[in-house]
Amino acid sequence: SSYLWSFGNWDSSHLVSPVYAYADSQEYKITLVAYGLEGCPNDTAFAFIKTVDHSINIYIPNAFSPNGNSTNELFNISGTGIKSCIFSIYNRWGEHIYEYSADLSFPPGSPDIGAGWDGTFKGTQVPDGVYLYQVSIRDIAGHYHFFKGTLTLLR
Repeated sequence: SSYLWSFGNWDSSHLVSPVYAYADSQEYKITLVAYGLEGCPNDTAFAFIKTVDHSINIYIPNAFSPNGNSTNELFNISGTGIKSCIFSIYNRWGEHIYEYSADLSFPPGSPDIGAGWDGTFKGTQVPDGVYLYQVSIRDIAGHYHFFKGTLTLLR
């Protein structure tokens, strides 16, 4: 005749089918108690759920130095919440010199998206200077994000 939902964070509801939104990303124990006509608990069920923050965090560096010292050798994008990504590099004349595409699903906390630009075009090192990038990202919630800017290559 009645129900008690316990959402695992001190919140509860007496609705038959409540809708609830959590404020934090973590694991919760959800409990449902069904009461009979006399007000006695007839049945209890529980389950654990893990909520996930669907926000996206993207880091796009503004410089890199592919000089062979094993530090900062690639221009690469990193972040969390990324489902797929395409990034392109152009020289100052607008010539398309690099493109990378990844169709992956990263769990929160994942590092870079994969291969990065090593500062070459057709197997030859490009000169120091400012280059343009364009980045298209689809996040794990299915939303699209577009970024463009400049990066400096220093050897």
